[in-house]
Amino acid sequence: MQKHLKGLERKIDELVKRSNAQLAHMAELQKANWQTIQRRQDGTVNFYRNWTEYKTGFGNHSDSEFFVGLEKLHELTSGKPHELLIILKDWENDTRYAHYSHFEIAGEDANYALRMLGEYSGNAGDGMQYYLGQKFSTFDNDNDEDANTNCARLYQSAWWFKNCALSDLNGPYQEEDHATNDGVTWSEWTGMNYSLKFAEMKIKPKVF
Repeated sequence: MQKHLKGLERKIDELVKRSNAQLAHMAELQKANWQTIQRRQDGTVNFYRNWTEYKTGFGNHSDSEFFVGLEKLHELTSGKPHELLIILKDWENDTRYAHYSHFEIAGEDANYALRMLGEYSGNAGDGMQYYLGQKFSTFDNDNDEDANTNCARLYQSAWWFKNCALSDLNGPYQEEDHATNDGVTWSEWTGMNYSLKFAEMKIKPKVF
């Protein structure tokens, strides 16, 4: 019994150390000069928009919900290697992050496909790897791999949908408990039936 308790104590200590290390890593990452490219925080901006609006961007980047625009994102990430940092917060104000070491978006001729992600690190779970190589989809430009469903219409969103989603940070903003999966979601952490309170995507040039 005593041996079993010591084993549990060691496991708990390991989990605490790992959690503390992840929190320290997140804090260190956020000290860098990141450029925010997307933000969800209160539902004041409609993200169920057409291809042209996602291409050019919408919303107020200074203090509100917004999306920087796919063309701008392509110009930034194709000209120079960039890192991607995603910050997520649930309704208990628990904050998690996902960091990708090399983020790149293709041009409009390739439907702004998610070209590169690099290596994942973080404590939110890898909610992006599923979409690597996938083209961006809106309700009026369906590029997902589901032959029977327009995922953008189904989720009332726009994303690098595949068949259809394991995460979607452009879905309708709503409270945490909802019966369907059309929210601001990150299934690797909270599942697809939990809509997050806050989500932010940031990039910065990669330093070699």
